[in-house]
Amino acid sequence: MRVPVGMSRPPQARVHTEVYYSSGSGGTNCAIVRHAGPLVGVATGTYVSLEFSAGTQGTIYDFGNYEYFAGAIRKYNTNDRCVNIGYTLAGYTGKLWNKLCG
Repeated sequence: MRVPVGMSRPPQARVHTEVYYSSGSGGTNCAIVRHAGPLVGVATGTYVSLEFSAGTQGTIYDFGNYEYFAGAIRKYNTNDRCVNIGYTLAGYTGKLWNKLCG
């Protein structure tokens, strides 16, 4: 079962970040960046990334000219590890540090 555990919305309210976690099979994290406000349905550069906070084993990402969301992307073997989630949407960029630390 995936449970939403973190959401972030900058003051511009144009991006909505969702992070999910499942403890099965060694742990899986999932991230999605959704368009919000006036950008819903507008094709624009949208990026989401997931990486271990320790910076090991590379970064998983999705980028494209999307109308609604980027992702879902998944990082495996995440039990007892923190992850960072990065996002960009129409020039709004951010990073959520050390999420889902087990």
